[in-house]
Parts: sequence; C-alpha cells; structure tokens
Amino acid sequence: GSTFKPNVALAALDCGAITPETKFFCPGYLKLGNHTFYCWEHRGHGLINVITAIQQSCDVFFYHTALLTGIDRIAAMGQRLGLVGRPSIDLPGVDAGFLPTHEWARRRRLAWTQGNTVIQGIGQGYTQVTPLGLATMVSRIASGKALGPHVARSVGGQARPGGSADDWPSLGLDPRHLAAVHQGMFEAVNTPRGTAYASRLTLPGVFMAGKTGTAQVHAQTAAQEKANFNDALLPWKFRPNAFFIGFA
Repeated sequence: GSTFKPNVALAALDCGAITPETKFFCPGYLKLGNHTFYCWEHRGHGLINVITAIQQSCDVFFYHTALLTGIDRIAAMGQRLGLVGRPSIDLPGVDAGFLPTHEWARRRRLAWTQGNTVIQGIGQGYTQVTPLGLATMVSRIASGKALGPHVARSVGGQARPGGSADDWPSLGLDPRHLAAVHQGMFEAVNTPRGTAYASRLTLPGVFMAGKTGTAQVHAQTAAQEKANFNDALLPWKFRPNAFFIGFA
C-alpha cells in the first residue's frame, strides 16, 4: 500500500526523474491506454509536488513518478532501504521482501506493461513487503543510515555489531532528497490535510513524522473503482488492512 510511496519518492529523486519542485496535476485519475487508474481521492488533489503528495498520499502523483522512474530503480532503492530480501536479524524464520524487476519478469515470461509499473508506484502489483521490512525502511529514511534490526544489543557483555546507530554506514542519499521526504511525512501527521492528522502526537516537545497505507486483499472491479466503492461494505476478511510507519 501507500507506505511504499516514500521508497518510490526517494528512487525518483535519486535518479533525477523528479526534483523536490516537480509538480503533476491530479484530476482524480490517470488514463493510460484503455484503462483508468483512479486516485483514492476521486475529486483530485490538483497541482501537487512530492512533499504534498506524501502528505495527502496522492496516487496520481506516484503513478506519474513510477512511470518516469521505472521498476528497476524502484526495486534498487527498495534494496537500499531494506525492503528486499531477508533482514539480517538475530531471529529464525524471518520472511523476505520482494520487488519486481524487468529481469525477473523476463525470466518468468511476463509481458510487463506500463500499467504494471503504474500500480507498483503505490505499492500494489507484485510488491511484497513485511512489517519488519517497513520498519527497517522508515528507520533508514529517518537516519540516512543503513540501519538493521536486532533483538539483542549485547550478548554476554560483548556488544553486537549494529548495537549502536553509529555502527551503521551512510546510505549515500542526498540530504536534500531525504529532507523532502521527511517534510512530506511530517506534514502527513501534523497538518490538517495530512492523512494521519487525527493521530498526531500531543506530547510537549515531541513530533512524529509518518505515512499511512492501505493494503488491499480483494481486488475491486473497474465498476467499483469508478464508483469509489466503500470497502467497509465488504465482508471482514476482504477488507483492506491499514498500515502506518513513522518516526518521532
């Protein structure tokens, strides 16, 4: 779901597909070929940049951004941010995350289309991530370092590698790009138009930045998408899952 959008934003900024000033117009949908890809906000978001797109979780902005960036670059950034593969954690049986590439599609004889790329931009399609992967991603975005999860900081009095944030190398991301994503995530929580404004922290001297997401478990028909179907009317097992990632 949309918790994946900060990864897409950083991939696009890193490769120069967009800048923090790039704007796209969101009328509430994107027409591509004979298909219409809708924004969750059918009324549209208007002219929007990466900061406000993260703040308001504009799907159309990330449809355009994914097309300009491409799945290989999106997957490469996912690798840097800890979404791909099995996290290096001192626990057994941890699931691995997966993001598709053109090479992967070729090996499976999948005819990859622009429509496939569009929905990758909002964390749908072949995207497979875990809560632990998302926690790793948001920790790396917050710090700019290749942080990894650990259960134990020390064993038998001996510090474990990665026991301190200072142990981890830099991701090598442009501070301006991280700042733009940080600002978007801050505004998502702390401004009235942000998708997480109702859950902002009201603690003195403490602020949270974050990103909301909805992971569908039941594909809507084209007619349901056009009608902006209310998922709350679905049986419980088919309703979308709500996700939130954040740092404070």
